[in-house]
Amino acid sequence: MKTALFVLGHVSRNAAEEGVALSDADLQAMDTLSTAAGVDANVLLACEARVTHGRKPGIRLIRAERERLLTEINNSAADFVVAFGPVAVAALWNKAGMKSRGLREKLHTLPGIDKPVWVTFSLEE
Repeated sequence: MKTALFVLGHVSRNAAEEGVALSDADLQAMDTLSTAAGVDANVLLACEARVTHGRKPGIRLIRAERERLLTEINNSAADFVVAFGPVAVAALWNKAGMKSRGLREKLHTLPGIDKPVWVTFSLEE
């Protein structure tokens, strides 16, 4: 069975109040997606900063965590990466204001990442 690495943009809405980085709804959505695709999935946050409280982090926060993100991706045993939404895309491409629409459903190779990358909608969509 293939293994995917799901890269989410940031901590879930209300994470600070709930004391967890990912909500039950996020975990359920990822479980549904991985089961439907027939893959084992691991999860990685592009930006772990809880100060965002579920709001989109700015590019400074995203870039501050980019080295950690790339290291964790390259050290993972995943066969491929799936980036969910604009924050994950900004982190992987190291560019602010990128729209993920034109990148969706295409195979990407990125400098600094040793795995194929796919881009898709946010978990909610």
